[in-house]
Amino acid sequence: MHKRCTIVVESKLHTLKRVVAWIIRFKTNCLQKSEESYSKCLSPNEIHNAFKKLVKLSQAEYFEKEIKLLERGAHVAKISKILNLNPILDTDSLLRVGGRLENSLLTSDAKHPLLIHHKHRLARLIAEEEHIRLLHAGPQQVLASIREQFWIVGGRTLVKSVIKRCVTCFKHRPRTIQPIMGQLPAERLVPSPPFSITGIDYAELQQRTKWKKGTGDLKLGTLVVIKEDNCPPLKWKIWKMGRIIHLHPGKDGVTRVATVHTTTGDTKRSYSKLCSLPDAEE
Repeated sequence: MHKRCTIVVESKLHTLKRVVAWIIRFKTNCLQKSEESYSKCLSPNEIHNAFKKLVKLSQAEYFEKEIKLLERGAHVAKISKILNLNPILDTDSLLRVGGRLENSLLTSDAKHPLLIHHKHRLARLIAEEEHIRLLHAGPQQVLASIREQFWIVGGRTLVKSVIKRCVTCFKHRPRTIQPIMGQLPAERLVPSPPFSITGIDYAELQQRTKWKKGTGDLKLGTLVVIKEDNCPPLKWKIWKMGRIIHLHPGKDGVTRVATVHTTTGDTKRSYSKLCSLPDAEE
């Protein structure tokens, strides 16, 4: 396998490990002419070896200089970002945290977790899988669980990003778009006989008491969830999902209403009823 590899954006970690395991098995069969028969299913050992290969590839991409120095028996450079982790190489030439926990009762992986850079796609796949395995736990719990096996450089930022972009978590804490407040209608400003228009409080009409600044915007093609007043967020399955197909700007040029295409047809809703789903990737 090449030193550098590209991990497909849509990959799931459990799928990726199995794909690489099948590739390694195919390569092994091509290189050796033995008549050894394999099971139709991958063994746990094959999947584990495939994952170690993925980790090695990711480390070679971001920690190449540190690995070469440690292989020669030298110390990592003082400018290295992982110097304070006292990195070491294990028997498989994988880069691990040296740390100070050798005399603890923790497992070997917890004492010396594998080093992975947060910018590598593998780190995000690990964080996504752990977040789902822990039933969509928060950043602290996910990061603590990850560190029992891996030390992701910049891991806290990565985990927060993964949770922020988790669609399931977003549906339980939906955030609507709030554009800046619009101009008051003429009915509230033009003098008229008493009670011709009711429910008016003329006090401080010049001030924007809320939504003084826009909190985001929607674009054509954006996937949204339509908020229902009579349905709580935990019942998000009842909330319709749709895609923005038309925007309706106001006289001041600010868009506050959009047409959404759903499975039951097109519907026009104000921004205060629309929750934009997070992007899958940064």
